[in-house]
Amino acid sequence: MAYTSPSLNSLARSAWAAIRTYLPGSDAMPKKNTLVVMAKSWGLLLFDVYQRIEWTFRQIFASTADEDVLEKIHGYEENVLRKAARRASGTITGTADAGESFAAGVRFLRGSIGYVSTATATADGSGSITISVRAEVAGAAANLSAGDSLTLADPGSYLTLGTDFTVATGGVAGGTDREDVEDYRARILDKKRRPPQGGALSDYEQWAMEVPGVAAAWAARTVNSPGTVTIWILVDGRVNGIPTSDDIAAVQDYIDSLRRIGTDISVVAPVAQAVNITITGLTPNTASVRAAIADKLAALFAPDADGANPRGRMKPGTADANFILSRSWISEAISQATGEQRHALTAPSSDPSFAAGRYPVPGTITYA
Repeated sequence: MAYTSPSLNSLARSAWAAIRTYLPGSDAMPKKNTLVVMAKSWGLLLFDVYQRIEWTFRQIFASTADEDVLEKIHGYEENVLRKAARRASGTITGTADAGESFAAGVRFLRGSIGYVSTATATADGSGSITISVRAEVAGAAANLSAGDSLTLADPGSYLTLGTDFTVATGGVAGGTDREDVEDYRARILDKKRRPPQGGALSDYEQWAMEVPGVAAAWAARTVNSPGTVTIWILVDGRVNGIPTSDDIAAVQDYIDSLRRIGTDISVVAPVAQAVNITITGLTPNTASVRAAIADKLAALFAPDADGANPRGRMKPGTADANFILSRSWISEAISQATGEQRHALTAPSSDPSFAAGRYPVPGTITYA
């Protein structure tokens, strides 16, 4: 039951009524009366008290607590730590003198953000060189798309290395900001609703979600293989959330440090399966309506992490059950777009099914 503090005017009226009740012969209602001023003053004092009570009531529950209380009390007591920001990483390509090697530590710039090489890189016989880099600062702002350009920060120190570089396929990605407060709240509530059970599937999902950057996790036991658990994860900052081998290794190492002895755990990346959508008879068929539809469909294809961090409706298929994407969900999302008056969903013509490990991602939207 929600608690709402009374208004200042209501408290003043209560004080006026109390004066009339407990001081016979007095009347605090007429204007230009000392008792009127006293009652308003008491109401103002009580208003601060009730406001404090209302604030305290909100802090009792993780679902309504303010950010600082959520982190310092609810998260602390449930041993759910807020995930820190993560640095983006990837590869860039450029030129150098053939056969030249460059140790880790070479700096590159993209605007005001710096990137540093993380391993020794050697140019091939044609002078092409691929360098692994990582952002110097954590956060989503450091993510770069394939084809973006960077420049060598200190050309004078690397005379045999080119100055212009291009982000390779896959981008410089995986950078995430500090965990959003509502995502953090969702993990705390999930821990309360699904407390640790000594190796239940929910335990593995929650452990995976503790790793910075992990946006969703689903655990399932392998059919006819007792003691074997597969965990599919999605990662913020990656294309369609599909994790890289480094993402997988980080989560695998973390869960291996927590898992029960004798349990075989495999952290894997879902296989993206595109869902192409064809819309006919869109009214009005305008750029703004199409943009609104794209936004609604993107929200629909966000992951649903079994209640741990619900964002959308999508899940991968598991060993014991295929995931069925209802066409009605797609049509519903289109109908919710601002400005849309009518449409017909032509494709998919039936509910798409996703086998074990297959994960639905947005495909091409065609307007016929």
